[in-house]
Amino acid sequence: MTSTDSSRHLATRAALSCVLFVGLAFGCAGPSQRGLVARQAAHDRIGRVNSGIALEQGERSLRAGEFTDALRAANGILKSYPTDANALMLRGRTLQEMYKTEEAAADFRAALATDPSRADAWYYIGVIDERFGRAEEAREAFDAAACLQPTNLQFAMAGVEALIAIGDIDGALSRIDEVSTKFEFSHQLMHLHTEVLQMAGRSQEAFDWLVRADAIAPPGTYHRELILAAFEARSYGKCLAQLDEPESDELRKEPEFVRLRARTLAMEGRAVEARDLMSEATEWSDKPTAADWLVLGQVAWLAGDWGRVGLAGQRLEALREYPVDAAIFLGGSAQFTGDFTAARVQFARALEQDPSRVAAEHMLEKLQR
Repeated sequence: MTSTDSSRHLATRAALSCVLFVGLAFGCAGPSQRGLVARQAAHDRIGRVNSGIALEQGERSLRAGEFTDALRAANGILKSYPTDANALMLRGRTLQEMYKTEEAAADFRAALATDPSRADAWYYIGVIDERFGRAEEAREAFDAAACLQPTNLQFAMAGVEALIAIGDIDGALSRIDEVSTKFEFSHQLMHLHTEVLQMAGRSQEAFDWLVRADAIAPPGTYHRELILAAFEARSYGKCLAQLDEPESDELRKEPEFVRLRARTLAMEGRAVEARDLMSEATEWSDKPTAADWLVLGQVAWLAGDWGRVGLAGQRLEALREYPVDAAIFLGGSAQFTGDFTAARVQFARALEQDPSRVAAEHMLEKLQR
C-alpha cells in the first residue's frame, strides 16, 4: 500500500467516525419534533380516556345523589380541559340539584359557548328560569332546546308548559298541534293535551283525548283521571261505567269517589240511590267532612228528603263551612216543614253572602208572592 492509499484510508475512517459520532450525539440529545408531537398526542388520548371515565363516574354519582363526588369528578376534568362541555354540563346539573342555580346557569351558558348545539343546556337554563318565575325567558330557552332537537319529547312538552305558564292557552294548543305529528304515539303528550283543553273549558274534547291516551298508556295509568274527566264532560254513564269496573274497587272506597258516585247517580236521575249512598257514608264515617255533608244536602234535595237536607245544613253551619249552601239547605228544610219565616230568613242570608245564587233567589221570590 502506498503512502497515498494509506492517507485516503485514514481519511475515510475519520469521516465515518465523524458521521457516527454526530449521529450518536444527536440521538442522545432527545426525540425528534415528530416524536414530541406523537408523545403529546398519546398523552392527550390517555387524558381524554381518563376524562371519559371520570365523567361516567360523575354521572353515576349525580344519579345516586352523591353531589360532592360528582363535583369532584367534574372539577377534575375541567382542571385539564376548562372548556369541556360535558364536564360543564355535569357540574351545572350537580349545582342545580344543590340549589346553586346561578352558578349552574353560568356553567350551562359556558357549555353553550363551547358547543352551541347543546340543546340540554338550553333546557336546564329554562328549568332555572321557570323556577324563579321568569316565564317568558323559560319559554325562549325551551324553544331553543326544541329547535335544536325537534324530536325530543321532553323539550317539546316543556315548551307547551311554558306557554301555559304565561297564560297563552291558545298558543299551547297550537304548539301541541304543531308537534303532534312527531309524537303521534306519545300518551304523555295526549295527556298534556287533555289538561290544556280542560283549562280552555273544552271538557268533552279533553275527555276524548284522555281516552286516546289511556288506550296506548300502560294499564291503569289514567284510570283515576278518566273517571273525573268523564264527570266534567257530563258523560255520566261513562263515569259510572268506569267506577263499576273491577280496577275501581279500591277507588270506590275513597271519600272523594263516594261523593263523585253520588253526584253522578243524581245527575243520571237516580237521586234516591245517591241519597242512600251519602247517608251511609256519613253514618259510617268516624268524622264526616264538610264536603260529605254538602253532597248529602245536594242529593237529598233532589230526592225530596228534606229531613236530611236540614241535617246537612245544620252540620255545615256547625263546621262553619259552605255557609251559603248551609243557609239554602236550612231554608229549604224550613219551607218544607211550613216555617216560612225561617225559610225567608235563610234564603235572604244566602243571597246576602252570594247574590249569584239563583236557587236561593227563586225560593225567596216564591215565598214573597
